[in-house]
Amino acid sequence: MENILDDLSPLKKDDYKPLYAQISDALIEYIKRNGLKPGDPFPSETDVIEKYGVSRTTVRIAFQRLATEGLITKVQGKGTFIAKPKISGFIQGIRPLEESLADQGIEIATIPLDVGLRLNPTQIYLKDLELPPDSKVFRVFRLKKTGNSPLAIENRYLPLEIAKIFSLQDLNEKPLVELLNSEPETEINRVVYRTRSEILLERHAEILEVPPGTPALIQGATYYNLQGRPILTGSMIFLADRIEIRYEYRKQDNSWSKQHVLKSP
Repeated sequence: MENILDDLSPLKKDDYKPLYAQISDALIEYIKRNGLKPGDPFPSETDVIEKYGVSRTTVRIAFQRLATEGLITKVQGKGTFIAKPKISGFIQGIRPLEESLADQGIEIATIPLDVGLRLNPTQIYLKDLELPPDSKVFRVFRLKKTGNSPLAIENRYLPLEIAKIFSLQDLNEKPLVELLNSEPETEINRVVYRTRSEILLERHAEILEVPPGTPALIQGATYYNLQGRPILTGSMIFLADRIEIRYEYRKQDNSWSKQHVLKSP
C-alpha cells in the first residue's frame, strides 16, 4: 500500500487548512485518481500515518470526515473500504418513505417477519398509543430491502380496533402510511418524529446481515388521525451507512416543526 500512497499530495505546514483537512482532501483525490469503487479496499490509518508522519489523532479525524461524507466505511476485523452510496430518503410531511425512494427509481421490497397480535408489548408503545398498560396491540415487524441488500427493519404497533379495519394480507404487504390514509377514520393528520442513533444488538444485526455493534439510525414516529387519536407508533431501524434522511418543513404550514433534544451524558 505504501507505494500506492506515494502519489498523495504533500502536506503544507504553513497552509491555513488544518492537517486533518489537508489529509482528507488528499485521500478524496486518491479515491478519484484511482477510480475506486464501492467495496474496494482503502488505505489503513497506519498507512497514512507512515506516509505523512503525523499523529494517529490527526489521521483519525481525517478518516472520520470521509466516513461522515459517506465515502469510506470500516468493517470490524477486516479493514476500511470504499462505501456504497447512501440512499437519500426524503421525509416530506406524511408521505411514505417508499414513495420518496420510488421517485429516485429505488424499489423497496417488504418482507413480513412477524405480523400479528402482540400480548405484552413494551410499555413505551402503549403510552404512545394512549392505551392501558395491559392492552393487546397488533404488531407489524417487517424487513425492507433494496435489491438483495437489507435497508431497514420496520417495527410498528397499531391498536387492535385499527388493525381490524384492514386485511391481514394488506398489513403484511402494503406501506402502513398508505394503508391508513386509504380509510377516512384512519386518515393521518399529524406525525411526531423522533430520531436517534444506536448500535445494533444481535437479533437486529442478524436480520440486517451485519455484525452486532454496527451503527444504526432509528426513526421513531407516532401517527394521529383527524380526531387527534394515535393510530400507529413504532420505528424504522436503518443501517446508518446506507441511508441519509432529509426533512422538509414549509413556513406557511405552522403545524410542522422540528425539535432537537440533547440528552445529558
